[in-house]
Amino acid sequence: YPKAPVSILNFGVNGSTAPAGYERLLRDVLPMKPDLLVVCFGLNDSNGDVEGVDIYKETLKKIFQTAKEEGIETIFMTPNMINTDSSKVSPGDILEPLAEVFAKRQNEGVFDAYMEAAREACKEENVVLCDCYAIWKKMQECGVNTTELLSNGLNHPVREMHELFAWQLVHTILNN
Repeated sequence: YPKAPVSILNFGVNGSTAPAGYERLLRDVLPMKPDLLVVCFGLNDSNGDVEGVDIYKETLKKIFQTAKEEGIETIFMTPNMINTDSSKVSPGDILEPLAEVFAKRQNEGVFDAYMEAAREACKEENVVLCDCYAIWKKMQECGVNTTELLSNGLNHPVREMHELFAWQLVHTILNN
């Protein structure tokens, strides 16, 4: 850096969870011999409700340990918040039932439990943390309606919030 060539490979799969990500790590990522691995799971894992937190954390630790054994530097990036209400989803919309379930998960602290488990896994495995979720929570505490920052009203950020993730990742890389 700054003259080193950079290749970015995205092995993310929509709707995936940490256990499925671990399998892709073994099958698809390790053969590529990356220097840096950026991991981001939690949105879909939280479908396991509070009962799934331990599996989520243990799988993250397996991902981190495997990367470490392979000599791959790793950053864990926390995801965005999910919706806190169903205001962006029209009544009768096919997403309406999901909006209610997701809002309950966010508002009752289930998703917070997943993010805390991820932070613990990072600390226990000495993995660098890029905590975008903390920024979303801070925005919410300051009065921002974070649901309005979700393009589908559930869990996918608008373009400007994707930029937040990109800049936070750059900041994390340059400061670690």
